[in-house]
Amino acid sequence: KWRTRVLPSLLAYTAQRGALPPCLTASFAFYIVFYRGVRLEADGLVGRRKDSEYLIRDDRHILEFFDKSRGESDASLAYALMRRTDLWGQDLTEIPGFLQAVTDCLDTVRRSGVYEVMRTAAGL
Repeated sequence: KWRTRVLPSLLAYTAQRGALPPCLTASFAFYIVFYRGVRLEADGLVGRRKDSEYLIRDDRHILEFFDKSRGESDASLAYALMRRTDLWGQDLTEIPGFLQAVTDCLDTVRRSGVYEVMRTAAGL
């Protein structure tokens, strides 16, 4: 859904303004954080947020991609995910600054939490 709902807006904004849209860029980082699972089961990928677990349901090949990337750094995962032209219809690493901006968001999420990224992206 990110491809059909968010990517067109990100590309249009970038083309129009010559800069990345902060909130839409952060949304890709949040997508990665959400899909970081702890184990793959028959009915989906299990994610964990603090002390609770949640089930991620998606196409099996996507869940398997995230499951196989469990030991990778955020930067490595972001790079590999962005290069998946089968998911995005293009190589997202070719969007100037996108990989670094997403990696920076992921670093901030790990250090300070999602709220801090949202607050910063919204300019608050």
